[in-house]
Amino acid sequence: MRTCSSLFICFSFICFSLQAQTYQSYFQDASRTYTEGNYPEMLSQIKKAHDLRPEHQTINYYLAMAYALNDSIDNANYWLRYVINTDAENYDPQRVDFKKLESTQAYGELLAYQKEMMEPIISSDSAFVIPISNLHIEDVAYNPYQNSYLLSSINKRNIYSYKDGDLVTFFKNNFSYAITGMVVQDSLFWFTGAGFTQAGLSESSAHFEQSKLYKADLRSGKLLDSISIDDNQKHIFGDVILTENDQLLVSDSKTNTVYRLKDDKLESWISSEYILSLQGVVQIGSKVFLADYSQGLFVFDSATRRIQKMKSLPDLSLKGIDGLYAHEGNLLAIQNGVTPHRVILLQLNTDRVEIEDFEYLEKNHPAMGEPTLGFIDGNHLIYVATSFWGLNENGVIQNEDGNLPVILKLPLPIENSNALSVLDYVKILNGKEKEAFHFYENNWAEFRRYALGKGVISGFRMMKSKSQEYDIILETRYANKSQLDEIEKHFNDWLGENPDGDFLNDLKPNEFRENVKNETVENYTNLASEEFQNQDCESENHRAFDFWLGNWEVYNKNGDHIGTNIIHIIQNACGIQENWNSKRGGAGTSYNFYNNKTGMWHQSWISNTGNALLLNGNVEDGQMIMQSEELNGKIDQIKWVPQKDGSVFQIWEISTDQGKSWSEAFWGKYVKNIN
Repeated sequence: MRTCSSLFICFSFICFSLQAQTYQSYFQDASRTYTEGNYPEMLSQIKKAHDLRPEHQTINYYLAMAYALNDSIDNANYWLRYVINTDAENYDPQRVDFKKLESTQAYGELLAYQKEMMEPIISSDSAFVIPISNLHIEDVAYNPYQNSYLLSSINKRNIYSYKDGDLVTFFKNNFSYAITGMVVQDSLFWFTGAGFTQAGLSESSAHFEQSKLYKADLRSGKLLDSISIDDNQKHIFGDVILTENDQLLVSDSKTNTVYRLKDDKLESWISSEYILSLQGVVQIGSKVFLADYSQGLFVFDSATRRIQKMKSLPDLSLKGIDGLYAHEGNLLAIQNGVTPHRVILLQLNTDRVEIEDFEYLEKNHPAMGEPTLGFIDGNHLIYVATSFWGLNENGVIQNEDGNLPVILKLPLPIENSNALSVLDYVKILNGKEKEAFHFYENNWAEFRRYALGKGVISGFRMMKSKSQEYDIILETRYANKSQLDEIEKHFNDWLGENPDGDFLNDLKPNEFRENVKNETVENYTNLASEEFQNQDCESENHRAFDFWLGNWEVYNKNGDHIGTNIIHIIQNACGIQENWNSKRGGAGTSYNFYNNKTGMWHQSWISNTGNALLLNGNVEDGQMIMQSEELNGKIDQIKWVPQKDGSVFQIWEISTDQGKSWSEAFWGKYVKNIN
C-alpha cells in the first residue's frame, strides 16, 4: 500500500520527515551548483543528500551525473546502473551529461541491461478480472466457506466477495476507513482499515490518519469486533498477517511500528527510528522481515530484539516492496515502487539475515498496474496485479480507458521434494451423480476447508474423469509426510464438531459411490495425465477457439514481420491466454474464455501502456468474431479467420457510427513458428 509518492527528475518530494527536508536542501544546492557549472560543489552537495537517502533514485541519478561531470567515470557508470535497477524507464542514461561514458564497456553494458530490465517475464495465469472499472482494490484473500475470493477496496471502503463472475459486497454497510490488509484464521476474518484521502476522506475528517483492526465471522459475515489504538497518535494500518504460531501482527506506516494482538488489544512490538515507510511484514522462525518502501528490507530477531538493514546484491533493488511473503524459508516480494513492476524471490542464507541470490518470477507483466498484496495458495501466489493508486483522486477513480482490476495466479518454484498428494479414485454407483457430488462437496471438501484454514494441508481439489474405471478424482495436498501423518487426528477433532454429516437424501454413501483405489504421489505439481483435465471445459463451445493456439509469427499485408504471439491454454483448459510482443516494443496479454452463463466467448485485453479491451462474441461461419460495447462513441470488433494452410487472419476494425461502417485498425497474418 502506498499513500504518498515522489516525482521523478524534479525537486518536489511529497513524503519527507525532518531528515528528508535536510536531504532536500542538499539536493536543491546540488541542482543550483549544477546550473552554475560548479561541478565539484555539485558532487559535494549531492553526496550529502545521498548519505541521508542512499536509496533515492533521483539522488542517485544526479550522483551519477556529478561523477560523470567530474571525470569519475567508473563511479558514474556504477551509480547509473544502480538507478536502472530501480527504474529502467524514467531516467535517461543517454543525456548529454553522460557523454564521457560512451566510450566505456561498462556504459554499453548498462544500456543493454536497461533494455533487458524492461523485457517482460510473464509466468502467471489470470485468476479473474474484476468487472468494475472504478473499484480500487488493495488485497485479495480466500473464503473457504463460500469458495470465493475476498477483495479489500480502498475507495469503496468495503470488502467484496467474488465467485463465478459475480461480485457483491461482503458487508451491508461501508466502513469509515479504506480497507487495506486481510487475513483468514479458520472461520475468523481479520482486516485493517485506514483513513486517508484515497478513501474519499478530507484532512478534517475525524477518521483521517486513524486506523482500526476488524474481526468478523467468515461463515455468517457478521462483524464481531473492532480494535484501535488510543494513544493520540496518527496511524495508517496496512498489512495484517498471521505468524506460524497464530500470532496476529499489524503494520503501521505512520508510526513505522509492528503491533501484535494480545488480550484483544494491539501492543507495540517492533519499532525503529531507521524505518521510514513500513509496508509488508512476514515472520520465518525467530526472524521478522520488514519492508521499508523507501529503503529496502530490515530483519528483526525476536530472540535478541536486534534489528538490522539487509544488504542488497548487485543488480538487485529492494526498494518499493509492498507485499512480503514467506515461501519455503525464503522471501517473496511484490514491488510496485520500481519500474518495471516485479515479483521477486529472495533466497536467504541459513541464518536468514542475508540475501544469497534472487530471481524475477514476474516482471513488466502487461496486467501489472501497481501490483499490491495477495496470499499464497499452495504453490501459487494469488495477487492484485492492477490497483488504482495512480488513478485515485480523493476516492474517485479517473479511469478514462476503462481498465479493469486483474488478479493474477503466479506459480512458485518448488524446492521442497517432500510435498505429497493423496489421490482417491471414486466410481459413481447407480447413476447417483447428484448424491455423490453433494456428499463430497459438503463433507469431504468441508473438512479440507477446515484443514486448510488450520494449515495442516496445503490444498485440495475435486475433478471429473473420463476413465472407464472411475468418475471422480479427489486430491488432497500435503507439504510433507508429517502433515499426512497428523491428518487423522485433525479429522477426528472436526468429526467431533460435525458428527452427522450432510447428505442430499436418505441414501447411504455405499449406495451412490465406491472408492476404487487410493495412492500417494510425490511432486504433485508435475502430474499431467489426461484424467486430470477439467471435463467441464471440453464441450464444442469451449474448444471453438482452439484454432488460435500456437506459437505464431505475425506479418502485415506487405509481408513485413511485425511481432510474435504465443497463445496457450490456461486454467485447466478453461481459458486461453495471449501474449503479444510487437517489434516496435509494444506488448499485451489477453484472457479468453467461453462463459457458460452468457453462452458467449469473452476477451479481456490489457497492453503494456494500459489500453484495455473487453470483447464478447462467438464463432460465425467458421470465424471467431468478438465486439465491444459502444464506449465514447466507438465500437471495437476483432475477427479471427482460420485459413486452409493453417494460418490465421486477425482483423481489428473500429466503428464510430454504431456499426454502420468500419475502418481497419489492424491486420495480421499468423504463421506457425515451426521451431
